[in-house]
Amino acid sequence: MTDIFIYGTLRHQPLLEIVAGTPVTLRPGFLKDHTVVSVAGEDYPICLAAEGEKAKGAIVSLEGAALDRVSWYEEAFGYHLWPGVAHDAAGAEVAVSVYLPPSAEDACETPWSLSSWEAGWAEAARMAARECMGYFGQIPPDELGWRYPQVRARALSRLRAAQDPAPTLGRERRADQVELLSDETTHAGYYLTKVQQLRHPLYSGGMTEVLRREVFIAPDAAVILPYDPVKDTVLLVEQFRMGPYNNGSPWPWSLEPVAGRVDPGETAEACARREAVEEAGLEITDLRHVNTYYPSPGCISELLHTYVGLADLPDEGGTGFGVAGEGEDIRTHILPFERVMELVSSGEADNGPLILLMFWLQRERPRLRTPA
Repeated sequence: MTDIFIYGTLRHQPLLEIVAGTPVTLRPGFLKDHTVVSVAGEDYPICLAAEGEKAKGAIVSLEGAALDRVSWYEEAFGYHLWPGVAHDAAGAEVAVSVYLPPSAEDACETPWSLSSWEAGWAEAARMAARECMGYFGQIPPDELGWRYPQVRARALSRLRAAQDPAPTLGRERRADQVELLSDETTHAGYYLTKVQQLRHPLYSGGMTEVLRREVFIAPDAAVILPYDPVKDTVLLVEQFRMGPYNNGSPWPWSLEPVAGRVDPGETAEACARREAVEEAGLEITDLRHVNTYYPSPGCISELLHTYVGLADLPDEGGTGFGVAGEGEDIRTHILPFERVMELVSSGEADNGPLILLMFWLQRERPRLRTPA
């Protein structure tokens, strides 16, 4: 049995029990001469030496598979067990191990709050942990660490979708009326693919026969078409795409709006603005929401948040855009509005979001070009 001092997100008992795979008992405790602070740009904390401070936490006793599971989960984020001495609620010393990262270079001065984290992140963390622990024993911790941002993004996408308002036309049947008979993950990497067997209600009454369906699961994305209403020009990005390449096209570089995945903790609007900077070097002055939709609801979970972004566009496009660490190599094109519409009409512009955004822009363009 190993006594571990927990000071971060695993103090949330439901999350710890998902990770450990068993019920656990948390005993209040603290580390003398330490403090718990936030990590820059993240929602989890780090424990630092700080003379005269007390790092609040809990002591939990783990052994066997539970200890293996928790250590595997923590190692995915670069945290490893180190020996230490904690104190229980009565002040008695307890020899413990503590999960700590190899360095504290990303530590902030801001104290980390468990209650604040629980209010904003706990539900998504539990959902993400359920997927993560399904990989225990199948992949090494560093592989889980690589996958985790997309795991969490998928969890946040599901939570956002759960808040969808009631429809006003048809669609009165709810998800809880679907009988999910089996749910198999057939591929887990950057994205997920699943095979599910299910039955759902028929309009005529009763239920369908057992249906076998395959689904590609991806988190939400933001799409933004930059437009300069003064110059009447549109910015398109050009980059290599796996879709046309695997469909056999001899021209697998695609003309598109700016687009990217919505990061955890980021709104779709913030994502659109960030991607405009990364993929085109643009600061958007005014963001107009066009629509939010499923591009292929029969087999893909991806939800697109689409925008037209007003900007002061340069006279010419260029190269060298994109995030090199993500394998992006992007060229931009600055084209007159009418030239882009010619590409849409001829079929050369074969990217769905681009086509839809151009038709919206065609309708709204006179108003956007008229000074207020």
